[in-house]
Amino acid sequence: MTNDDKFAVKRRSSRKAVTTGAAISLPQRAEEHLPCVVRDVSQDGAQLILPQQGDLPKNFWLQLDGETEPHFCTLAWRSAQRLGVEFSQQITERRIAERMVFAAL
Repeated sequence: MTNDDKFAVKRRSSRKAVTTGAAISLPQRAEEHLPCVVRDVSQDGAQLILPQQGDLPKNFWLQLDGETEPHFCTLAWRSAQRLGVEFSQQITERRIAERMVFAAL
């Protein structure tokens, strides 16, 4: 089993391999955009490649080329030039659903 296979078992939604441009915007520096490339994307998040090493905060905005609305992201993991992000809206919706299940018990 490869590392990708191990991560696939843990994923909540299937990912789609893509190669598309995107830009990262930092909440405290909204006018500054860091270019990146999206390598795969799912309903829950994405894998990004950063051409330059940058110091990113835990949360930031990601604008995918061709989409009108940016995604508010939470950094999930990071390696030398790649990082995984989770779309924060998905985190919020999942937590609400979990709370509703516990409230019904």
